[in-house]
Parts: sequence; structure tokens; C-alpha cells
Amino acid sequence: MDNVGSVMTKWVAPLFGVIMANIMFATPMSAVLKARKDESLGTLNPIPWPAITGNCIAWIGYSYFKGDWFVFCANQPGFLMGMFYSLTAVGLAPRKTRDQLITIFLLLSLVLPSSGVVLSVALGDSVSHKKKTFIWGLLCNLILVIYYSAPLSTLVHVVRTKSASSLHWPSCLMNFCNSTCWIAYGAAIQDYFILSPNAAGMVLSLIQLALILVYKGGDEGGKTFFMSNDADQGAQDNEAVARTNSKERLFDSSKPSV
Repeated sequence: MDNVGSVMTKWVAPLFGVIMANIMFATPMSAVLKARKDESLGTLNPIPWPAITGNCIAWIGYSYFKGDWFVFCANQPGFLMGMFYSLTAVGLAPRKTRDQLITIFLLLSLVLPSSGVVLSVALGDSVSHKKKTFIWGLLCNLILVIYYSAPLSTLVHVVRTKSASSLHWPSCLMNFCNSTCWIAYGAAIQDYFILSPNAAGMVLSLIQLALILVYKGGDEGGKTFFMSNDADQGAQDNEAVARTNSKERLFDSSKPSV
């Protein structure tokens, strides 16, 4: 019986964690592809996407220190998807949002490589591998909690408007399921750097799901964290038609009269 439990926590749970992590990171894909097609972000909030990228880079580094293929496989595809989402947002976002995204990427580009160089080169053999893993684990914990809490950037808006339309319930649900699997795996291998941030992520996901349940009635048309609602799409279509008609009238007025 103990062997069955060990297999479940050390193999089955992390395997499900890898699958759920990749599904979680892939959740915005359809909306991002639509934004690329429309050449507009619409109501998409791209700020969590650099968090995906930074989170995955950090955990890929941790997988190197720990020699853990489960952690690597759970984050390498997410890193690629996060880069794709973020680069799309930089190309389509308004100036203010684009500047925020660039700032986040510059900070990640400073902190992560610098931390790696300090641990691997500057400290060298003067610090044990275990301590290096501990320091990098702290960095991973910080970034993962930021990722899990990113959707709560709209918390004030949700409470003030009494509408959870800015929260994407599939993403929140996947965050909850993903964090639960990694809690089981972290507990099984006694790795509290995996267990602790995912426990915080589970709590944050529950808060988001609770807000969705409480303020679900305030949603108008089902606008979500990653998707625009039908009303917004209709307004955009009407605006596009109006611009087209305006151009046609301008073209007609420019024609010489007979």
C-alpha cells in the first residue's frame, strides 16, 4: 500500500502536474491567435504573460540545480508560449502597456542571468550545491507567487464593479489543479521550494474562483480575463463598419462632379 502511495505522489502526481502546467500555460493561446488575426489586443490583459515567461525560466534553472526532469518538462513549453504571448502583446499593445511589458522583461533579463552568474561563477566552489539550490529556489518561489497572483491585479476593479468579468475562470481553475498536483509531489520528495509557492498558488486560485462565484451575476456578456465578450466584439465590428462608411463617403466626395 505504501508503494502505491509512493508511486502516486512521486510519479503520477508530477506527471499530471506536467500535463496541467502545459494546459495552464496554453489557456491564452486561442485568444492570442485571435488578437494576432485582428491585429488588436482588444480587452486582453497581457501583463501576466511576462510573468509566465519569467516563472518558467526560473524553474528551468531550478530543474538544472535539482536534476528534476518533471520540473523541466512542466516549464520549457510554458517558456516558449510565454515568449510568444509577450512578443505578440508588445507588437499590439498601446504605448503605456507596451512600456510596462518592456520594463518587466528588462527586469527579468537583469535579475535571472545575474543570479545565475553569481551562483555559478562568482561564488564558485565556495558555496555548496545545496546552498545554491536553496538561493535559486527562493527566487523561483518569489516569481511563482507573482505569477499566481497576477490575475488579482484586477481585484479592486472586480470588487468595485461587482463583476468578475476580468477574471478568466478556466485559467484560475487550471492554476488550482496544477498547484494541487505540485503540492503532492513537493511533499512526497520533501522539496518545500516546490510545495510552498504552490500552496500559496492554490490559496490565491481559490480566492479568484470565489470572486468569480460571488460576482458571476455582474458579468455582462461573459467578458473574461483573456477573452473579449460578444458585446465588445459587436462594438468593434460596428466601429469598423463606421470607419469603412466614413472612408467611402470621403472617397465619394473627392470625385469630380459631372
